[in-house]
Amino acid sequence: MSRFMPAIIVKKTVNSLGLSLSAETEAKLPDVMEKSLKRLYDFQQSDGGWGWWKQDTSSPEMTAYVVYGLMLAKENGVDVDPQVLDSGVKKLENFAAEEGTSSASSISPDESAYVIFAHAYANKSIPDGIQVQILKGEYKNLSDRGLALYVRAQQESGISAPTGLDELISRASCTQTMCKWNGYSYKYNDVEATSHAALALMKAGKKGEAQKAINWLVSRRTSNKA
Repeated sequence: MSRFMPAIIVKKTVNSLGLSLSAETEAKLPDVMEKSLKRLYDFQQSDGGWGWWKQDTSSPEMTAYVVYGLMLAKENGVDVDPQVLDSGVKKLENFAAEEGTSSASSISPDESAYVIFAHAYANKSIPDGIQVQILKGEYKNLSDRGLALYVRAQQESGISAPTGLDELISRASCTQTMCKWNGYSYKYNDVEATSHAALALMKAGKKGEAQKAINWLVSRRTSNKA
């Protein structure tokens, strides 16, 4: 996914904004996409999920990440194997149905939020399962990134007034012109958390807050910190 997701984002940006790529990038992109897809197919586990390595057990975080990436690819004209994608979505449903409380389960609340979001993005529906019920009662304990994903999951499933939106807005660290949300590790940093928050806010029609989030993201990019 380290090469696949950036390639997909480039393709999505070019398609949505009507931009053109350099001849060199245009020539390289299909090869990057093809090789990355083959690698992802090869890394899929027998239960439909993905782990961090080829011989790894399936991880909620990685499975959600790959399913989300495959859906972005499909939306932007990439030919994605439907069986691979369907198996991944089914594994997300299994994760969502995993038994146990948030403290006793092997899947954390933040992982559950990503699982539910990726499923909603792929299937336009919230999966059934104990983890969904847990998040309804404990969404305020999610990280900023997890909360943004939880809000986006509800939006993708057609809920116009998602639970947690006001909480997400209240957590923003803002100046007059910019807002950001906090990540919780080197992997899931402020940029990713703010990106998901911006998308949730745009979907909710919160244009002022969304613009401030975009301003912060642009400032990080122009200062070479993103």
